[in-house]
Amino acid sequence: MPVCSSCRQAIIWAQTPRGKNIPLDAELVDGGNIELRAGIAFVEPPEPGTRRYRSHFASCPRAGSFRKPRPRPEPPPPEAGEMVQRLKERSLQKEKGRS
Repeated sequence: MPVCSSCRQAIIWAQTPRGKNIPLDAELVDGGNIELRAGIAFVEPPEPGTRRYRSHFASCPRAGSFRKPRPRPEPPPPEAGEMVQRLKERSLQKEKGRS
C-alpha cells in the first residue's frame, strides 16, 4: 500500500472529477467527506454515522509543503487608477446635474 512520503501514513490515490490526482487517508473515518465512485473522488457533506474517506491534505502534519503557491494577481496599470478617478468625477457631476 502506498504511504505519504512526508508522514509515512498509508494513503490511497484517487482522481477528482477534473482528473487531478488526490491522496486520501487509507482508512474510512467518521465525518469524512470524500466518496469514491469508480475511482473518482466526490466531495459530499459529512453525515453523522457515515464513514467516508478524508483527503490526506486534511490530516497530514506536513501538507503545506506539498501545496503549490497561488499566483499573485498582477497589479492594475497606473492609468487604471486615473480612469477610475475620472469615472467617479463624471458620476459626481451627473449627480449634481440631477439635483
